[in-house]
This record gives sequence, structure tokens and C-alpha cells, in this order.
Amino acid sequence: MTLDLKTEIDSGWSAANTLRAGLCLIASLLWATGCQSSGTTEGQSGLVGYLVLMVVLSFTAVFFWRLGRARRKIKQQIPVNEELAQTDPDREALDRLEQAQSDLSKPHNIEFFLYFSTKTAANDAATQIELQGFKTRVSRSGKGAEWLCFATKPMIPEHAALLSIRHSFEVLASSFGGEYDGWGARVVKAK
Repeated sequence: MTLDLKTEIDSGWSAANTLRAGLCLIASLLWATGCQSSGTTEGQSGLVGYLVLMVVLSFTAVFFWRLGRARRKIKQQIPVNEELAQTDPDREALDRLEQAQSDLSKPHNIEFFLYFSTKTAANDAATQIELQGFKTRVSRSGKGAEWLCFATKPMIPEHAALLSIRHSFEVLASSFGGEYDGWGARVVKAK
């Protein structure tokens, strides 16, 4: 049986902790039984030892239970978008611009690429995009029979704004049976 970390965090009490608690309980019972059968004096001290061990075991169980609850609470407080955690193309593009020593505090002429199966769908999407302040151009794409809706807008490349545009363009492209393929920009050097 294999357990992953997620299972351990979700359950709050892992199989390993259950095994430890069970072994402690069995050991304490065997020890107490052995002490009780060896004589009255030792049996009484064995009973006291057994009670002390049970108290320690109870505190250990409560500790691991609370640790599990704390792990679950931490997990609930940290929202993770697993899709973005794996890849964030907007962050990657911004990092590449930064590595090329582009001044990200200055406006860039950012180019956005949306692909559609028909010219009508590309033109309809272009009309919607122009209402958002972008300039557009529709043409045959280099990808076979698809149509490219090429949108541009001068703006400061900020991650939050680019994520918002990504979401908007993905929804728009999907509504016209197309696909949003990301953005690009030329390096703007500091003067």
C-alpha cells in the first residue's frame, strides 16, 4: 500500500501514525499483562505503568490528530490553482522579456493570436476585440486552413492584466469555435 503526501494531509492521520499507535497499544498491553502475572507487587506497579503508558499514548494520539487538523487548515488557507501551478505561459513570456532586458515599466506593443476555422468567426471575434480597445487584423494563418485574428494593444506588460486578457480571449475564442494561442512582444530597452 502506498500513500502520497496529499492523502496524508487530507486524512490528517496517516497509515504510519495509525500503525505507530497500534504498536504502542499492543506493546503496552503485553507489558501490562506480563507484569500482572508475575506477582502482586509487580502487578500493581505494572498496572500503574500501564495507566501511565495509556495516558502517554492518549496524548500522542491527540497530538497526531491535531497535527492532521492543522495540516488540513493550512491546505485550506492556501488556494492553489493546479493548472497555473504547472505552467503559466504569461509569467514565462514576461520572464523571457525580462531576461532579454526589456524595461517592463514601459508600454510594449503586445500582439495577441487567436485562431478560427472560418473567416466569418475570425471577423466576428475581431469586432468584439476592437470594442475592448485593441486593433485587429484578420488573415489566413500559416497553420493550414485556419484564420488568424491578430490583435495588438500598446500597454505595460503586467501579469494581472495579461491573465485577465487571456481569460477574456479564451472565452471569446471558444464562443466562436476558435482558440487563443497567447501573446508576444518585442523588447523595449530602457533609455
